[in-house]
Amino acid sequence: MNISSMQDQKSEIYNVGAKKVILLTLVSLGALFLGFTFNFSLDQKILSLLETNVKRNNKCPMKYDSANVSYLLPGLSFKNFEISAFCLKSSTPLVLKNISTSVSLPSFSPLGLGMKTVVRDQFSTINLLSVHGIGTHYLKINADKLKSQTLNPLLGEFKLGGDFTLNSNIDISKNQLSDLDLQIKSQNFSVPAQFLQGFELPVINIGPLSLKATMKKKNQLNIVELILGNELSPIRADIKGDVELNQYNMTRSKLDLIATVKFSASFIESFSILNLFLDSSKQDEQGFYKIKIGGQVAKPSTEFLK
Repeated sequence: MNISSMQDQKSEIYNVGAKKVILLTLVSLGALFLGFTFNFSLDQKILSLLETNVKRNNKCPMKYDSANVSYLLPGLSFKNFEISAFCLKSSTPLVLKNISTSVSLPSFSPLGLGMKTVVRDQFSTINLLSVHGIGTHYLKINADKLKSQTLNPLLGEFKLGGDFTLNSNIDISKNQLSDLDLQIKSQNFSVPAQFLQGFELPVINIGPLSLKATMKKKNQLNIVELILGNELSPIRADIKGDVELNQYNMTRSKLDLIATVKFSASFIESFSILNLFLDSSKQDEQGFYKIKIGGQVAKPSTEFLK
């Protein structure tokens, strides 16, 4: 056998194709991953970290029955995650039956790590897509059937009733709300009977609700429309204007709204205290009042306009 034929045989032996190289690399990485997973309890370290930062957070007590780490689609899931009433400044805690979050494909516009999160309680399911960059967070929230029982623990003293659809895009930069596009709709919106700031409210079955809001400029939320009720509702209202946001304490946000409101005769009869505030001389021909709403969210003020 001559030297050239020996060289050809050697080249055939050592000439491994690109596909084989890629396959061998993937197998090696997989073996390394499995070896790391089975020999180093990474999930226990993660769960221990969660235990320290979630359950032992005195400023906002939270707890959960169990947590799991997944590796195929890297993520976390919780069962019966409870946020205390103390944290929400409410009379009832918020209990989420299941929270699952996983890493999705990276985003290039905006630039950052993509996450997919599903939050469920016994009433509602909320889907959240988010992108997290350096100092910035983008969130897209969708809920096709969001029940009032899910929202009420977040509302403090005030309670709502009904089923809602929610679509929202939120930008957060340096822990500050920088942009917002919000749409909420309902066909069976109501206000349950309750005591609110010393007043006893009767049950108010309003019916349709449509809210659209967007950020007009920094710290200024524009209420594009807030429409309540129809011709058969005890209250009809069309509200527009701006809210100057206090991002450190939302209850101190300043209101600058104009509401066009009409009360049905039956509602005024059942809620007779309204007669102390209403001036029939300021009604228009269709029976609507125009009201300027100012002050803070926690302590709004009203002024009837002619």
